[in-house]
Amino acid sequence: RVRQEVQEVPRGLANSTKPRAGTQADEGGTVYPVRSRTPIPRPLFWFYNLIYFVVFFAWSPLFLWKMLWDRSYRRGIGARMGFVAAEPDSDVIWVHGVSVGEVKAAAPIIAGLRAVMPEKRVVVSSTTPTGRQVAEQLYPDARVIYFPLDFARFPARALRRIQPCCVLLMELEVWP
Repeated sequence: RVRQEVQEVPRGLANSTKPRAGTQADEGGTVYPVRSRTPIPRPLFWFYNLIYFVVFFAWSPLFLWKMLWDRSYRRGIGARMGFVAAEPDSDVIWVHGVSVGEVKAAAPIIAGLRAVMPEKRVVVSSTTPTGRQVAEQLYPDARVIYFPLDFARFPARALRRIQPCCVLLMELEVWP
């Protein structure tokens, strides 16, 4: 079932002759999806980062305490700031699961993607140390990283370095 769903989107767009919302046609009439990005107003972006900074600053003593006593919190600080190793090309699919449950739930999707698109590499990310550990055990041939913090330019930096053709989020989590 995953195989059909993954293949149907590109086939449906490539075989279509009429452009529809979110697509455009080339000279030959082939229709391709267009990436669109709704810009966030700058004042809202800076307000969000200010609130995030205040909350992070208030939370930092607990985080520092955990870093002193738990080695797993010291690992991946650079990746959480978007400093991940660059990928040599853009044949990458980035799958993100916040914690153990989402990482395990991604297994059939990753297996389906690998069956349908074996030329693509998979990068798996997690937010928690236990999620990362489970991802390393379940997907030994995939690159496993920490997901960057949603602060300032950290996510954009990670996206620039990995350059995925798509990002699959197993579950949307919005933190106030």
